[in-house]
Amino acid sequence: MTKLVNKVLIINGRRTSMRLCRSEWCALERICAEENISRNRLIETIENNNRANLGLTYLTRLFTLFYFYNQAVCARSSVPQRGEEKIRRLLDELYSVRNGEAA
Repeated sequence: MTKLVNKVLIINGRRTSMRLCRSEWCALERICAEENISRNRLIETIENNNRANLGLTYLTRLFTLFYFYNQAVCARSSVPQRGEEKIRRLLDELYSVRNGEAA
């Protein structure tokens, strides 16, 4: 079984903790490096765009999976977006897929 690692974060001015496995933490760090955004800011952006009232840990895992899926399968030929703008666009696409709409 994969060991979960608990980390304390400051999200939207409050202290909270999140338990993810090491590979999930590494994936988040890679996203942060690629998008030039801090881990706390990334998770704040995910939480602030939580339209489905999902748990933050679950939504963070889902976003991480969708982020890398989008990079691998849905590469766009247009100029790639970076940072929070890209993260918000991916969250919009994630919710449209989750609701059965065409992305």
